[in-house]
Amino acid sequence: MIIAETTPTSLSGSPAFFPVSITKLVAMSVCTFGLYQVYWFYRNWHYVKHREHSRISPPWRSVLGVFFCYPLLHRIAATARENGVAAPPAIIAVAWIVTGLMSYLPEPYLLLSFGAVVFLVPVQRAANAINAGLAPAHDRNVGFSGWNIAALVFGGSLFALSAIGVLIGSQQR
Repeated sequence: MIIAETTPTSLSGSPAFFPVSITKLVAMSVCTFGLYQVYWFYRNWHYVKHREHSRISPPWRSVLGVFFCYPLLHRIAATARENGVAAPPAIIAVAWIVTGLMSYLPEPYLLLSFGAVVFLVPVQRAANAINAGLAPAHDRNVGFSGWNIAALVFGGSLFALSAIGVLIGSQQR
């Protein structure tokens, strides 16, 4: 895997990485059964492509997040260090992958896979700090749109019912 040695910089006051509040990242990730994490990777790769003028494919890199999470997290950590922000450790990529793969465990242990988003929290904190320094006036993406609220209500209900079903089902065995 080749990682560009270019120094990411802000383009005309634009954030360097996808801005999103920690609350929104966690809530949307859980209530969409991890699909928001795919979106999170897509948006971050989109920012990287735009900033570095590279020919990468954000959709493929987000769908194949298991293979491309380390290069993204490495870019965020390198940019954090360059901007005097606490950089998340590289081991986070491994922890995110391993936790995500827990979905293949038997019930009820497969529920642990929903904790994968926890490993993206320090990465997003670093990205938000980078963005605040490079583009202080950017939209911090803290609010929930109508679609976000619909996903939270529908997905949250489905998640709760699924979790209850998994826990009850595993107790009956």
